[in-house]
Amino acid sequence: MQQNKAAGHWRGKRENIWVILLVYCLSLLFFFPILYMFLTSLKSEAQAIQISFLFEPTLESFKTVLNKDIVQYLSNSVFITLAVTLLSLLFGIPATYALVFGTLKNPDTRYFQFVSANLLPPVGVIFPWFIIFRFLHLLDTRLGLIIIYTGVNIPLVIWIVTSFFKDVPQEIIEAAEIDGCSKSSPPWKALKPY
Repeated sequence: MQQNKAAGHWRGKRENIWVILLVYCLSLLFFFPILYMFLTSLKSEAQAIQISFLFEPTLESFKTVLNKDIVQYLSNSVFITLAVTLLSLLFGIPATYALVFGTLKNPDTRYFQFVSANLLPPVGVIFPWFIIFRFLHLLDTRLGLIIIYTGVNIPLVIWIVTSFFKDVPQEIIEAAEIDGCSKSSPPWKALKPY
């Protein structure tokens, strides 16, 4: 009886070892592309073309990337990202609030119109936007990017926030109205207790 328990105990340990080895092998398999990219970044251009693990490490590619203009590029990205995020939320949340809690005719149709804007093929929209932006001198400007990205992201914000607003119990909205919030008051006033 004791031998059977001992044999079962060791059999379980052996199975655990194989599972652990399999997990380690899969981890290495997923880590390999990251390692390969890092090693390639340490190669010169001529060495990067060759398939070889023996090479003389160099930091030339990092010098090329980390030039003095990198701060300007990063600040552009941060500024545009923050502006687009804030504007998308600023316009998207009240629009969603009006769609969910407002007294619009056919709110589901309006919701579909907003969300289906993301279904338009970008190739079909690029040319009209290009003509408008060229006329307004917004080509190659931060403001032009902010306008485009905000227009693209507002339907996404409406789509995501709609599910949140639909989960809000109607009693909370009624309680906010009793406390003095009207239907047209900002959503953060009505949903503050929630």
